[in-house]
Formats: sequence, structure tokens, C-alpha cells
Amino acid sequence: MYDKQKNISIKVYESDFTSPETDVEVEERFCTMLEDRSLTVTQNWPKGTNISVQFEVNNEGILSVHASIGQEDLDFSLTIKGVKSDDELDASKAAISKTTVS
Repeated sequence: MYDKQKNISIKVYESDFTSPETDVEVEERFCTMLEDRSLTVTQNWPKGTNISVQFEVNNEGILSVHASIGQEDLDFSLTIKGVKSDDELDASKAAISKTTVS
């Protein structure tokens, strides 16, 4: 955050170049952007305010994204269609459940 920021951009990518055994950042050129969502911030948060983001994939392949800044909640969801097989989706869910973003 920077002083009086009015919007934040949350970009959601998918990549087949990731490995659950490694914790390596994948270059953007190897990823497919699924969503680039601009969310409106309604309060004037000071520079450096933390933004918490959580991702959840349900059994139907719907990715829910929950972001919060202080007490302000910013939510959206999108549907991922036919991107991964059921086994790949289960593996992705397991990997996501072990991931933290700071």
C-alpha cells in the first residue's frame, strides 16, 4: 500500500512449470494469467499497510479469493474450466493448503 491508495490489483496466474517439491518462483512468461482484478479500497490506509490474501479452490474448480486490509474485506471468485484433471486439481489444492504469503 502507498498513502491514500484507492485500488489494488490482484493477478491470478496458472502454470504447469511449478513443482510441489520446490519453492521456486516461476517467471511470468511461463504462466497464464487467469484474472487481473482491480479492487476498490474504500478507506485511506497509510503506506506500508499489510494486505492479506487467501485463495481457496472448491470441488467444482471455483477459485475464491479473499483479500483484507485491516477490517476491510475485498472478495471475488472466478471459475476455472477444464484447466486441470481431477488428480491435478487435488494436487494443486494440497499444495495451496501448505502455502503462505507474507
